[in-house]
Amino acid sequence: MTAQNPAHRLDVAQECDTPLLPMNAEPILRSICSNPRAHARWLNTLALLEHIGCRKIVKALDSNALSAELLRHIAEEARHAHFFKALSLKVAPGLCPDFAPETLLSGVAARAYFQTLDQQVARRIEAIAPGPHETVLTYLCVTTLVERRALHIYGAHQRVIESLGLPLSLRSVLAEEERHMAEMNAAFSRYGFSWEQHSDALLDLEASLFSVWWESLHHEVQNLASSGEDGGAMPRRIPMHSRL
Repeated sequence: MTAQNPAHRLDVAQECDTPLLPMNAEPILRSICSNPRAHARWLNTLALLEHIGCRKIVKALDSNALSAELLRHIAEEARHAHFFKALSLKVAPGLCPDFAPETLLSGVAARAYFQTLDQQVARRIEAIAPGPHETVLTYLCVTTLVERRALHIYGAHQRVIESLGLPLSLRSVLAEEERHMAEMNAAFSRYGFSWEQHSDALLDLEASLFSVWWESLHHEVQNLASSGEDGGAMPRRIPMHSRL
């Protein structure tokens, strides 16, 4: 196992005060997890995002240059997609057999978050680091941004699961995502790219795109609760975070 970089290590069981975690994250996730149908759709949405990430790695990287580390990353992303799909089917058997819109929570916004992030990071890499490594640097930057976010959202999800006493655990996925972060950090240096130099702009980009998806999720969950669809115990008002 690759040694973890302390700068990227995250105590997922205790980290709460972070700009990567919206203030309303745990109330929203608690409402979702309190109802099996909504929870299954949320888990299926996470499966979709892991699947998209896996596909992007495969499409972006030259097969002649795939190392054992990259092949492991591809395999783990595919396994994460299956992991979340299997959890979805465990929570509500038969409800989410595929990735059709009705099986997802804010699926259109979730897809847009990932696709737009990938496209805009690619344009920025083309401008700031033109050359033969543009594609792999885009992969490294997008992966770093998405997995930083995932560590916090999955961590909040895990805390809610534990507080509700649900017989589920995301800890194996969290451990692998944390290792991926350490591997991304090491990879940047191999390509002579300074993450620190460009991180502020990239993090701001990701935050703005994530906020659109999260607000869409927030409204969909509230609409489900107010209409009585999928049940759930959503508080009447959940505070929005002005800066995610």
